[in-house]
Amino acid sequence: MRSDRIKKGIERAGHRSLLFATGITRSELDKPMIGIATSFTDLIPGHIGMRDLERFIEKGVHTGGGWPLFFGLPGICDGIAMGHAGMHYSLPSRELIADIVESIAMAHAFDGLVLLTNCDKITPGMLMAAARLDIPTIVVTAGPMHSGNFRGSRVNLISAFEAVGKVKKGEMTESDLAELEMCACPGPGSCQGMYTANTMSCVTESLGMSLPGTATSLAISAEKRTNLEALKREIYDSLAFMRIYMKPQGKEADLKEPLIVKGGSTVGMVCDALHRDFRRKFRHANVWGKSARFPGQTVGLDHALFDGDVLTVVIRRR
Repeated sequence: MRSDRIKKGIERAGHRSLLFATGITRSELDKPMIGIATSFTDLIPGHIGMRDLERFIEKGVHTGGGWPLFFGLPGICDGIAMGHAGMHYSLPSRELIADIVESIAMAHAFDGLVLLTNCDKITPGMLMAAARLDIPTIVVTAGPMHSGNFRGSRVNLISAFEAVGKVKKGEMTESDLAELEMCACPGPGSCQGMYTANTMSCVTESLGMSLPGTATSLAISAEKRTNLEALKREIYDSLAFMRIYMKPQGKEADLKEPLIVKGGSTVGMVCDALHRDFRRKFRHANVWGKSARFPGQTVGLDHALFDGDVLTVVIRRR
């Protein structure tokens, strides 16, 4: 195992002593060390509900015979950062997140990673780290937010932004605006629409980096939790067969057109390049997940928009 470099041999007595200080037992040193990168924060609606998802992931790693090790990542909400100097820090945070995941995974010699993410620059930052590291990795996106209800009409974050203009034009009172802003975003989840967060979730699923259904199951839904039950089985299979390869491709997939047709964020242009980068850089394509064609029906995109002959990730068991 990759983690043997910090666990095996008499020269690693000091390393083991430090590991024992964290609560790991001697018998558990024989298990794969699985890093769980969590981007939980009280600052981002799409991330406030991650605490219970962390527990499901932790149980999945234990069930699969691994040893789960959590570490935290920063996150910026683009919706809150925009319109003032804070937006200057959003895009650079993507590089920061990629660097942190890479640094922790290399320094602690993880055998695999689970990346818990959801919004804006956090998801692409984690995907960039996965491409750099080339170790078994699965991404869990926390899911989109439920729509709000304003006097019987469905509303969302954009409704609140648009209402500002209506107030300035005299089409809405400030008291109505105050009522609307209280219900436009009713709880946990990524912003309701094909903006950066949900576009990246769909791309992540299409790349085969997350399980089918992960992108579109609402953050508050039972489906999100049952999807994580499937994650347990994937982790079990992946830990049992720690050798995963990318199937040779006859042609490259193009993610740009489907995302544009469905109104996805322009970050999709970056994702197309990232997909090609994955295929070029990965030595073994160490990505957890069963044979994953582009699952258009599971990410809210028309199946016809994807080339079903182009595979993403498959497991070849020895």
